[in-house]
Amino acid sequence: AIVTRVVNADTIEVKIQGIGFTIGYLGIDAPNLATKDAKAECHNREATALNSSLIRGQTVRVERESTDFEPNGSGRLMRYVYLKDGRMVNEELVKAGAARVSNALPDGRYRDRLAAAEREAHESIRGQWKACAPAGACRPTTRARPRACACGPPMPAP
Repeated sequence: AIVTRVVNADTIEVKIQGIGFTIGYLGIDAPNLATKDAKAECHNREATALNSSLIRGQTVRVERESTDFEPNGSGRLMRYVYLKDGRMVNEELVKAGAARVSNALPDGRYRDRLAAAEREAHESIRGQWKACAPAGACRPTTRARPRACACGPPMPAP
């Protein structure tokens, strides 16, 4: 699949054999941009910029879950997306604190992997774990016991 457009932090447009598709990143939820009905969520611009820097113009591999959404309610095909070097974009965004793990995984093949990435971002106070917390709310104590941020706790350990 060739990435033709970055829509936001967790949605891209691709061409596969000349046919256009909108792909949503499966297993994650990134901060939303402003719409006519809702304000922009904290860290949305930074998350979208990171997604763009990782994927714009790239050729990627997309992977579906075994129990798939085709498409979901927003008209997106939900997929895990991989760069040529093998990194999963969904996981890279979570590691950077640009997205959180979604509870809407059909079979959760990579739930533990994504949850580990989220805990790492939370413990390191990266991305939205830093930007979205009130002043002083996200000071690290120890890696084993980070303080929860305003954006909520990370996905629990398996």
